[in-house]
Amino acid sequence: MEAKIKSYQEKETFERNGVSFVCSQTYQIGPDGEDFVDVETSNLNLLARQDAYRKATNLLTSSEIKEIRKNYHLSQKDFGQILGLGQIDIVRYETKAVQNRSINDLILRAKEDPLWFFEKFKTVENNLTLDKALEVREAIAQYSQNKGVLQTSLRNRIDYAYLPYQGQSDKNGGRELSIFNILSIIALGTRLGIFLYKTKAAKLLFYCDFLTQKETGHGLTGLIYSHTPYGALPLDFDDILSWPGIEKKEEVFYPGEDKESVSTLISSKAKNILLSQDTERVERVLKAFSSFSSAEISSYMHEEEVYQHTKMGQILSYDEAKRLRDLPKAD
Repeated sequence: MEAKIKSYQEKETFERNGVSFVCSQTYQIGPDGEDFVDVETSNLNLLARQDAYRKATNLLTSSEIKEIRKNYHLSQKDFGQILGLGQIDIVRYETKAVQNRSINDLILRAKEDPLWFFEKFKTVENNLTLDKALEVREAIAQYSQNKGVLQTSLRNRIDYAYLPYQGQSDKNGGRELSIFNILSIIALGTRLGIFLYKTKAAKLLFYCDFLTQKETGHGLTGLIYSHTPYGALPLDFDDILSWPGIEKKEEVFYPGEDKESVSTLISSKAKNILLSQDTERVERVLKAFSSFSSAEISSYMHEEEVYQHTKMGQILSYDEAKRLRDLPKAD
C-alpha cells in the first residue's frame, strides 16, 4: 500500500529589492519523514511569494489580474493584445511573473476606466469572431454599470480635467477638489427647500467658494470656475453632478406657444460634513439667493469684477474674491 504523503504550511519572511514580506509556503513529508516539494507545490509556493511581494508593493496580484480579464470575458491572449502587450505576457502575470509599475498601471486602468478599455478594444475587435466581439462588448457594458466602477471612472475623468491645476493656487482657492463639500452644499440647499436648477447651483457654488475665500483666505470646494456667457461655471460640472448622492431630475417648461425648455433640478440627501462656520456661511449664500431665478443670479454675477476681469473661457482667480460684492439681502 502506497504511503500517504502529508503536507504542512509555514510562514516565512522574504526580502526582495529592499522590501520585506511574509507569506506561507507549503512543504510535503515523504514516507521516509524527509521534507520535499514536488513541481506543482513549488509553482504554488512561487506564486504565493510573488503575490505577497505584489501586495507589499501595492501591485495587482495574479488573481486580481485574472478577475479583471474575466470581467471582460477575454482570453489571456486577447486581453494582452488589447492592452498592447505580448501574447503570453498576461499568462506570465497570472502565474509566476511580477509586472512592473507601468504594466500594472495599464492593467489597473482597464479595471477602473471601462470607457478607455472599450476604445482600446475597438482597435482589435476585428481579430475576434463576430459572436465573441459582441460578447465582449456586452461584458464591457455590464461591467461599466457597476456602482464602484462608475464612481472610479467618474473620479478619473474629474481628476483628469483638474490635473493642470493640481496644488494650491489662485485657481482652486488653495484647496484640493472636495466632492463631499460640494455634496454638503447641495444637501443644505435641498434641506432649506431651495430649487437648485443646474445653472443656479453653479452660481451658488461660486458664491460659497468666493465668499469663503474673501472671509477666510481660502476656498471651500476646490472647484475651478471658467468664464461662460451664463456666468462662472465649475470645470467639468456635468461629471461632478453625476456623482453618486446627487439626484438630477429634468423638468420641462413651456415659455411660449410651440416652445419648450428643459431644466435640470439638482438635489441631495447627503450628510453635511462642513464645519459649523462653513455651514453658516453657505446658508447665508443660499438664503440670499433663494428667491433668485437662474437668469437673475447670472445677471447679478455679471456685475462681479472677478467675472468682468476675465474673457470667455478663461479661469477665474480666487484672488479677486476680495472685490466680491455684498450678498443680496435675503427676503
